[in-house]
Amino acid sequence: MKLLENDAVKLIDVNFRKPYDSQEVVESLLEKTDIVKLNDEELGIANGTINTNTTNKAL
Repeated sequence: MKLLENDAVKLIDVNFRKPYDSQEVVESLLEKTDIVKLNDEELGIANGTINTNTTNKAL
């Protein structure tokens, strides 16, 4: 997570796989990310499990 604490543009390519698929981990990453790449399936998962405010910020 320390690598995400800088001024560079940060992009995340979401892959919901253990152990990185918990809501806590995903929200932490989204809060530090500027651009999020999601496919339709990942977007559906995100909409059902991630706090709406965080999701809207990232998308």
